[in-house]
Amino acid sequence: MNSKPQHFFPEKSQDVHWQEYPVGYVSAAHGIGGDIILHLFAFPVIEITQLKHLRLYAYNKQLLEYEIKSLRPYKQSFLVTCGLENRNKAEELQGSQLWLEKSFLLNQKSGFILQFLGWELFDTNKNKNCGKVVDFGFNGVQNLLVIKTLDNNFFDVPFFKHLDYKVCTEKKRIELSLVEGLEELTYARGSL
Repeated sequence: MNSKPQHFFPEKSQDVHWQEYPVGYVSAAHGIGGDIILHLFAFPVIEITQLKHLRLYAYNKQLLEYEIKSLRPYKQSFLVTCGLENRNKAEELQGSQLWLEKSFLLNQKSGFILQFLGWELFDTNKNKNCGKVVDFGFNGVQNLLVIKTLDNNFFDVPFFKHLDYKVCTEKKRIELSLVEGLEELTYARGSL
């Protein structure tokens, strides 16, 4: 498990409407033939089996594109063959993020977490607005909503399948019962 949450947009202004979003990462190489294991940190699960190409962003901010030759479920991830020569080439991609087009994500049958970007988070325990969703993250176990508070601090809220929450589309608001003390675990954005 990661010791520190991975945040998706640490260097981009949150006022921009992006056309692509990160939905997963290359977690490892598999076998000697150059296959990679692709782990999704997206909830709900997206239908990536229809993808024809991978768009990966490496740590050096380089965009890498590959044609998918095969993609199949593998444990809690996907095993992808995309024409890499050998395991060494596959290992070079470890940690690269998979980005998909916004239109693809928002057309998913089950909806998608990115629809909440810019929405308010309302704590039903305290009956108050906690701030806005400005980013997303993944801590190795679950997705995180990154909330910007009214006093310009940030805190992470775990967001997972069995969480009891209510979506108010008209108000662009997520209502949930925050765990006591979670809102006090704030940080400055530069401290990521």
